[in-house]
Amino acid sequence: MHKTKGLIMVLTIGLLLSGCGTGSTSEKSSHNSSPKVTASTTSKRSNSTSSTSTQSTNPKLSTKQQTAYNDTMSHALAHDQKEAKQGKKMYQWSKYVQSISYDIDNGYIVKVGTNFQQLNTASKTSVANHAQSFAQSQLIMIGKNIKATSPAPYLVFKSDSTTIGHSKKSVPTEFDFTK
Repeated sequence: MHKTKGLIMVLTIGLLLSGCGTGSTSEKSSHNSSPKVTASTTSKRSNSTSSTSTQSTNPKLSTKQQTAYNDTMSHALAHDQKEAKQGKKMYQWSKYVQSISYDIDNGYIVKVGTNFQQLNTASKTSVANHAQSFAQSQLIMIGKNIKATSPAPYLVFKSDSTTIGHSKKSVPTEFDFTK
């Protein structure tokens, strides 16, 4: 029962953070507090800077928190993938994600399937936006003090062991993906 309540809370927080989800990758949310997410496709890292003051700094998790985070994330992601298989549009993003985990040395790692690479930039950005909101909601679930004004977590996207994208450090709600 406790896990079910926790899962419901995770889903609710995830929906709130992601602007109530999108049905398709080309659909835009009308939720005003949802951050604007953009992406650029590049074959190398961008060296551009931004005047935005919300630089990404991932909170440090203890070993105990890391274990709790990864366990909770794994179960919640499996739930969302089950919902996606049943045709629920708001969970379709999870079909492209194999796992999301936190590593003390590398931060938040989003492992994606080969089907992710087939998406256009806008669709990759939509999946990334949902994964980022999902990661943030899990921090709340393990008791990390995350404020609504906290910057979004910095994510690294991997396919197999190859890095294929990342959040921008200066503007964490924007993403760079390799071609």
